[in-house]
Amino acid sequence: MNAPKDPDPWESCTFEGNERQQLQAWAKLSFVEKIEWLEEADKLAQAFAEARKTARPMFPEEPRPKPHVPSDETPPSTVPSLARASHP
Repeated sequence: MNAPKDPDPWESCTFEGNERQQLQAWAKLSFVEKIEWLEEADKLAQAFAEARKTARPMFPEEPRPKPHVPSDETPPSTVPSLARASHP
């Protein structure tokens, strides 16, 4: 006689194995348990959304410098133009 094969403990450590394990666990739940799970997940999502509204950012954005807008009063550039440069 063949002894029942022990399940591989590493089987659920792949994307496919984890997906299979999650689907098997979900299939074992009753309809009422699935509805309760969905209600709890909705409450958790609402709590996260509310916390996001009131939370301070972990990495606040630094103020960016305003772009320079030249005006008519700006003196001409002191760098000579390449078009006017003389070539030997």
